[in-house]
Amino acid sequence: MVEVRTAYEQELNNANSSLLRNPESAEQVLASCTSIVADVVEGLRDSAPTTRGEDISREIAVTRARHGVHPTESLRAAEILFEVVLRWVDQRLGPEREDARQALVELSLLLSKSIALRIREASSWYASFLLQEIHRVQSDERARLARELHDRVSYGVTVGHRNLESLQRRGRNLDPEHVRRCVSMVQLALEEAIEAIRKLIGDLRVSESVPSLEKALHSFLFEAEPVRAVTSVVVNGDESWVDHQVRDEVFLIVREALRNALDHSGAGRVLVQIDIAPHELRATVADDGTGFAATGASDGAGLSIMAERAALLGGNTLVSSRIGKGTRVELTVPLLRDGNAGTY
Repeated sequence: MVEVRTAYEQELNNANSSLLRNPESAEQVLASCTSIVADVVEGLRDSAPTTRGEDISREIAVTRARHGVHPTESLRAAEILFEVVLRWVDQRLGPEREDARQALVELSLLLSKSIALRIREASSWYASFLLQEIHRVQSDERARLARELHDRVSYGVTVGHRNLESLQRRGRNLDPEHVRRCVSMVQLALEEAIEAIRKLIGDLRVSESVPSLEKALHSFLFEAEPVRAVTSVVVNGDESWVDHQVRDEVFLIVREALRNALDHSGAGRVLVQIDIAPHELRATVADDGTGFAATGASDGAGLSIMAERAALLGGNTLVSSRIGKGTRVELTVPLLRDGNAGTY
């Protein structure tokens, strides 16, 4: 069993499997190998594999979903394990015997059943984890919209209403200067409320499919005026390689990074670059603003939501920033041959 595990790890390394890049994922895939081989050994004795791998399957599914490891990597690892075990058995069969072929067929069937069982369990947990994450992200987004409505829209309307009430209470005894001041405050409060409503409408409008990343980002910049920073949006590659659902999510992630740069960085220049290849999409939002000291724990809900959206696509985000040196947000999303990402 130790020999199989060692050979399996070596073959995964040779295949440059992403399952070994994270220590937790690496330990899990090797533990799963040990469990599957134990199933096969027990199955040869009892003619049926066990189902004791459910806990391992759940842990594997959640870990891979959290780190954005696509399920195709699991299938690839299963193929490698199948080959490793069969080669190991073949080497130990010795001189050909009459029952050797039958024994190999029986072992192959048991191995296939055990691996298929793990994949079915892991796929189910993987989907459950992503559904929970989608629900959580949607709940967070609704909470954010509620805060925006309360803190910006409701506040502005309330300020305007109170000033109008103040004028109404004074009746005819109105001081022109007081009227001018109240009207000015009402106008300012309503302008801020209108601007907040406009931004919220822009957020909700993403339910419509984004026809083009470049056009959608230019449209966002136009609606976000006045923009004090010099902005540049460059999209390289063919957007037809990106499924429309993936395009929508990428737009949300890039827009959030761009909005952070415009609203909080104090940047004089912001560059957005999106490079699309048949197998991968890479997007970068870089600014020359004030930067910040990233803590990794509480860098804001916006960064967390961007990372979660990327993970749902099988991708990831990387945020690098230094105080006084600006901020750079990088997004990487794998694309399958048919142009889809995050689907399986």
